[in-house]
Amino acid sequence: MKKFDILFVDPAQKDILAFLSALMGEWNSIKLVSSSEKALETIIDSPPDLIIAENNLPDTSGFELFKTIRTLTEYNAIPFVFLSAAISDTLRAECVNMGLVSFIEKSIAVEQFVNIIQSLLRHKEDQAAELLSSEAFSGNLLQMNFVELIQSMDMNQKTGKLILKKEDDVAVIFFEKGTIVDAEIRNLVGEKAVYRLLSWSKGTFAFYNALQSVQQRVILKPQALIMEGLRRLDEKNRILEKLPDFRSILRSCSDVKAKLKPHEAVILTQFRHNSSLGDIIQNNRWGDLETIAAVQNLMTQNLIFPYLLVDKQSGAKKVVEPEALKKMVKPPPKSAESMKEAGKKIKTSNGYFGNLEEMFDLEQNNDTNTD
Repeated sequence: MKKFDILFVDPAQKDILAFLSALMGEWNSIKLVSSSEKALETIIDSPPDLIIAENNLPDTSGFELFKTIRTLTEYNAIPFVFLSAAISDTLRAECVNMGLVSFIEKSIAVEQFVNIIQSLLRHKEDQAAELLSSEAFSGNLLQMNFVELIQSMDMNQKTGKLILKKEDDVAVIFFEKGTIVDAEIRNLVGEKAVYRLLSWSKGTFAFYNALQSVQQRVILKPQALIMEGLRRLDEKNRILEKLPDFRSILRSCSDVKAKLKPHEAVILTQFRHNSSLGDIIQNNRWGDLETIAAVQNLMTQNLIFPYLLVDKQSGAKKVVEPEALKKMVKPPPKSAESMKEAGKKIKTSNGYFGNLEEMFDLEQNNDTNTD
């Protein structure tokens, strides 16, 4: 069996030490929380393969936690087990009516407990395998994450179209004998679309056998694509730690002195329209890593600056006052090169600055000529 992530929800940790010890090790990763609030945070942040919960929790009951999870479409497929000192007939009947049939009393022998849990996990693994053995199938990324899905498609030499959905986003991946031929999501195509999907931990998928005639825009083989995508994801996450929350609004300077790459110049213009940082990144066409790195570079050069900041933890919003902006944004210093090029630039009270549209048109022409 593969390695599974198991979430224990129980405030009386001493009572379950023997069970924890029996499940820990090579085949399982264990997370332990003491309340339903912490459990929901953990489930949303990193969905587990199995939830084992005590009914008597400090903030609510395990049954209420179970009902809450069942209302969350993206997580209601996660197997749920009650592990309690005593389970009343009334509670058992209510759970069965909602589809929960796994009850374990804490008085059970450890070996028997392990056998039950391993049986549930094997059943989950078999369900995922059955999906891939069928001609057309659908499922949830909680049943099979994106990397496992791609690897299984490769192993089973699948040919067809895979559609993935998460909230308002829809992605399409085309396969030919297990190899990805093309992919699309919003404005991203090819390998860069696949790289974005590697960050999806939740969502649904459906596979269809009919393969439409598509342009081959993915060159890398599945395993190489996954490795490169995970490398880029790590790098992207490191940069994101230094950027404001996605809900924040940044604004751009009207004049630009620095020489920018074509995509940086376009991204800079997008900050003139009060779009959130997240909207600009999600709708880019150059790749998430390239766009996020460009935003970081523009901020470093003081070409974009915060207007409305949103706190990453609390969600509190704060408008940056003009006086504070003066301290945050310093005028770019004059340079010998800029003075030399003054005839091609616009003179302002702060020095010589280039006109962004003219510079972008020039860059676009150069880029077109290069192609």
